[in-house]
Amino acid sequence: MKRVTCFQLSNSSFLKDDQRDKLEVILSTKCLDEIQQSFHQQPQQPSVVPTTVTSTTTTVSSSTSTSTSTSATTEFDHLCNTCSIRFNDKDLRNNHYRSQLHRYNLKLKMAHLPILGEKEFEQMTNNKEEEEDSDSDSSGGSDSESEKILTNAQSSLMDDNDEYQGYQFYETSIEMNDPKLKIVSKELKLQVNVWRCILGSTQDFRAMSSAEKPQLVNTFNRVCRAGTAATTPLTWAVLLCSGGRFAGALYKAPNLSKSFEHKTFHRYTTRKKQGGSQSTKDSQGGNKKSAGAAMRRYNEKRLREEVAEVLESWKSHLQQCNYIFVFAPKGNTRDILFYPGGPIAPEDQRIRNIPFPIIRPTYSETQRVTSTLFSVDIDLLEDFSILEKEKEAELEAELEKEREKEQRIATANQIKQQLKDTQAKQISVYETDILFKATKAKDLNEVKRLLEDDLDYELPIPSENDSIITPLSIAIDNKDNEMIKYLIQILPSDINVNIPKWNFKSCLMKAASDGHVDLVLMLLDGGADPTIKSPITNETVYDSAKGHQKVRDALREWAGDNIGKFDYTLANIPPLTKQMIADREEKKKQKKQQQKEKEKAKKLAEKENKAKEEEQKKKKEQDRLKKVEEAKLVQQVQQTRIAKNDMLTERERRALAAETRLVGGIKCTQCGIPIAGMPFERLNHFYCSTRCVVQHKNSTNVNDLLLNKK
Repeated sequence: MKRVTCFQLSNSSFLKDDQRDKLEVILSTKCLDEIQQSFHQQPQQPSVVPTTVTSTTTTVSSSTSTSTSTSATTEFDHLCNTCSIRFNDKDLRNNHYRSQLHRYNLKLKMAHLPILGEKEFEQMTNNKEEEEDSDSDSSGGSDSESEKILTNAQSSLMDDNDEYQGYQFYETSIEMNDPKLKIVSKELKLQVNVWRCILGSTQDFRAMSSAEKPQLVNTFNRVCRAGTAATTPLTWAVLLCSGGRFAGALYKAPNLSKSFEHKTFHRYTTRKKQGGSQSTKDSQGGNKKSAGAAMRRYNEKRLREEVAEVLESWKSHLQQCNYIFVFAPKGNTRDILFYPGGPIAPEDQRIRNIPFPIIRPTYSETQRVTSTLFSVDIDLLEDFSILEKEKEAELEAELEKEREKEQRIATANQIKQQLKDTQAKQISVYETDILFKATKAKDLNEVKRLLEDDLDYELPIPSENDSIITPLSIAIDNKDNEMIKYLIQILPSDINVNIPKWNFKSCLMKAASDGHVDLVLMLLDGGADPTIKSPITNETVYDSAKGHQKVRDALREWAGDNIGKFDYTLANIPPLTKQMIADREEKKKQKKQQQKEKEKAKKLAEKENKAKEEEQKKKKEQDRLKKVEEAKLVQQVQQTRIAKNDMLTERERRALAAETRLVGGIKCTQCGIPIAGMPFERLNHFYCSTRCVVQHKNSTNVNDLLLNKK
C-alpha cells in the first residue's frame, strides 16, 4: 500500500480518459462482492442478509435459513449499529449490550478495525482457550483478555502493513457507514481508498442510486486536477472548536502544508475535572455565583465574539471555499460557528463533518486534518476467491454443527415426550411395589423389614415403558436423611444412576443443584462419583452447584481430602487441600493482625498528635497571659510616672534637673544608666524605660524560681 496526495494522481494512468470510464465505485459489501465475482469469473453466490435476533432464537439468520418468520410480526425493532445485529426483543437487546461480543466490537470500532460477527468471535475465543494451559483458571469474559485480543489484532495488521498510519481501514468489506469508499480499476488491478466527504455530503450518498455512481469518479477527477494551473483553484476551510479552544485555517490546493489564513485562541470556559461548559451547567438549573463561574460566563461570551470577528473577516474567503470541514460537538459549541446571520449557514451544503477523531483544536491539528483528508491509499486489488471459499467452508461447518445440535435436542425432546406418553398410558410397576410405597411414606422400619428380613421380596424389574426410579431418588425427593443414609449402605449401586425425571441427573447432581451440603457429603462418602455427567445437559456435579457457593466449597474440600480417588479435571472441580485451607486461614490471620497493628499505630499517632496540640495550646495561652501582664505593668508604671510628674511644680522640676547634673542623678536598676528626668518606679526600683521594667521583672521571677527549687 502507498499513500499519496490526491493531487499527485492528476497525471497518472489511473485517471486517463480511456481508463476513467472503466473505473467502478464500491459503496457497500454487496457491490464489492459483485465486482470480485465478475473479476474472478465466479458464479453469483447467495448474499447474506443482516443478522437478526428474535425473541425465540439467538442464531444468525441468513438467506439459507428459514427461522425468521416471527421477526416480521414483532412490533419491537432495534439495530445495533456497532455489531450490525437486529433485535426484535428488548431483553435480547439488553443482554447483547452487556455481552463480551458488543464490548469487543466497540473497542475494534474505536481502533478503526473491522468488527467481528458472532461466529467469528466464538471461533476466536475457542482458539484462544485451546492455546491456554488446561489447568489455568480463565475468567472467560474479562476486560484484560479483550485488551490482549485487540492488541494482537492491531499488531497483526501492522505486521501486514509496514506503512500503517492512524485512522485507516484495512477491512475487505466496506459498510455503508464507512467514511471511505473504494475506486477500483480491474484492468490495472488497483484500488484507491478515498474519503467520502471530499466527494459529497452524507445526504448525497444516502440519496444516491446505482446510476449516479459514475458521477463520483468525475468528482474525484475534478478534485485531483484542481491542483493544476489550468483549472480553478480548490480552496477549503478547516474550523475546529471544542472545550473553549478555536482553530481555523484556509487552504488552497495543492499546498497542504501551509495555509494562507489561520487563527487560534483559547478561553477558559470549562471547569477542570468536572467538564462541561458553564452555560450547560446554568441550563441545568445550577446558577452558581462564584468568581470562577462568572469568569467562565464572561469567557464564553468573549469566545463567541472573537469567533464571530474572525469569521466576519474571512467572509469573502469562506464564500469562495469549495469545502468547509468542521469539528464542533453538537450544542453550544456548534452554535458558536453557525450563529444567526453569520457567514456560514447551518444548512450549507459545503459543510462536512470531519470523519475521524480530533485531539485538540490547534493550528497543527488543522494541518493534520488537511493532509489526511486529501490523501488516498493505493493498493493492489486483492484476490478474494480463496478467502471466499474458506469462508463458505467455515459457514458450512458451523451450519452443520448447528444442525447436529438441533437434531440432538429434537431427539432428546422426542425421547422425553415418548416417556411421558408411555407413563400416561400405563401404570408403572413402581407405583404398586410395596418397597417404593414404604419409601414414599417415609416408613423406615418397613423398608428395613423388606430388604433385610423378608426373604421372599425381590426388587421390581421395570418394563420397557417404565421410567427408571430408585428408592434412593424417592428418599432424596422427600428429603428423608435417615432413609437416604440407610439406602446408601444397603443399595450402593443406586447412587450413580441418572434419573430421567431429573433431566438425567444423578443423585449427587440433584443434591448439589438443591444446595444440600450435608446430603452431598453423605453421598460422596457413600461412593457417589463426582465425574459423572448428564447425557442431556453435559453438566457435572460442580456445574449443577452453580449459585450454591457452600456446596462448591464442600466439593473442593472433599476432593482435597480424597485427592487420588477420582480424576477431578473431568468433574471441573479444583481440589482444596487442608494445606491450602490452612494457608488461606493463615493469610486471613496475618491480614487481620496487620490491620490491628495499623489501627493501633494510627491510634497511637492520633494520641501523640493530640498531646502535642494540647501542649502547644497551653504554651500559647501562657505566652498570651505573659504579654497581657507585661502590658498591664507598663501601663501602670507609665501612669505612676505621669501622675508624679504632674504633681511637681516648675521649681521642683528645675531643682531635680540640677541635682541630676551635679550628683549624677538616679541610675536605672536594670541597665545602670543615669536617668534624665522623671524615672519609672516599681516597688523600690527606678528605671529609665518600660523595657527595663519588664526585663527586670522577668529576671526577678526567674531568680525567685531558682531559689524556691533549692
